[in-house]
Amino acid sequence: MLKNLTMECFRGAVRQNELIEVGLTHHFETMDVDMADMHDRAAAMGKKFACQFIKSATIPVACFDLPIDIGAEAAGFDAGAKRIETIVDLAKEISATRCRLEVGSTGTKVFHENFEMIRQRIANVADAFAAAGVSVGLMLQRDPSQKRFDFQFIQKADELLTLIKLVGKKNVGLALDTCSWMLAGGTLESLLKVAKPQWIDVQLCDPAPQVDWHSATATARCLAGTHDDSICVDLVKHLVTLGYDGPIAATAHPNNIGQSKPSAIGSLLAGALNEILDKAGATPAEVVAS
Repeated sequence: MLKNLTMECFRGAVRQNELIEVGLTHHFETMDVDMADMHDRAAAMGKKFACQFIKSATIPVACFDLPIDIGAEAAGFDAGAKRIETIVDLAKEISATRCRLEVGSTGTKVFHENFEMIRQRIANVADAFAAAGVSVGLMLQRDPSQKRFDFQFIQKADELLTLIKLVGKKNVGLALDTCSWMLAGGTLESLLKVAKPQWIDVQLCDPAPQVDWHSATATARCLAGTHDDSICVDLVKHLVTLGYDGPIAATAHPNNIGQSKPSAIGSLLAGALNEILDKAGATPAEVVAS
């Protein structure tokens, strides 16, 4: 496992050089990048400018959120899909090998029709990234309160696992967010059945007490801890046993961080992650070498 600095907790935009400094200061082994921002920079000022800070950094890139609305209506999806070629090129340039793709909880069609449409779209995206050696991790919607369309779509953890299976691509797997996983009825037991090659990314985040999928908002995302109601410690124990070699991060909604300066946020995230790893028995050597 690689201790990863993710970006969700930083309120507003954080500059690339700031994120690099935070990552190095607080001993993260990898970091995320804002691919939407990089794409726009490349379009405006060229690939070299967009990638210059990342390429010069001594901390490697672990993952990025894929800035494509996979569940949009046809025109919106097609517009986003035009960005894929550039994103693939940027991923190669900065040696990024993993990305997350959020799957919406509502759809534009009835479930089975929407499922087939999304499955095919994901398969096409995966094929585009396969040549660059990039794996695509599917993740549950972070904010269940955002219901954009009329029809229900992926709102249960097992539905996401079924989608991953039926996409049927070697470079498609699970980007786990433990908060949305628990809100969607997911359990540790179901995660034990996920094969090692399907683990793409892990973000540790606890749901607020007495909140379920239907009542949750983005602010229900709390910093992961080691209390008994959290699955994080037992999950990390399993990942060590499994030999998971990808990124792992602690995250939360910015409202639940209580810090505003990037360095203070980095310190809080590093502390939370280290506490979980320590309680799980994942020593620093095991984290790096596993």
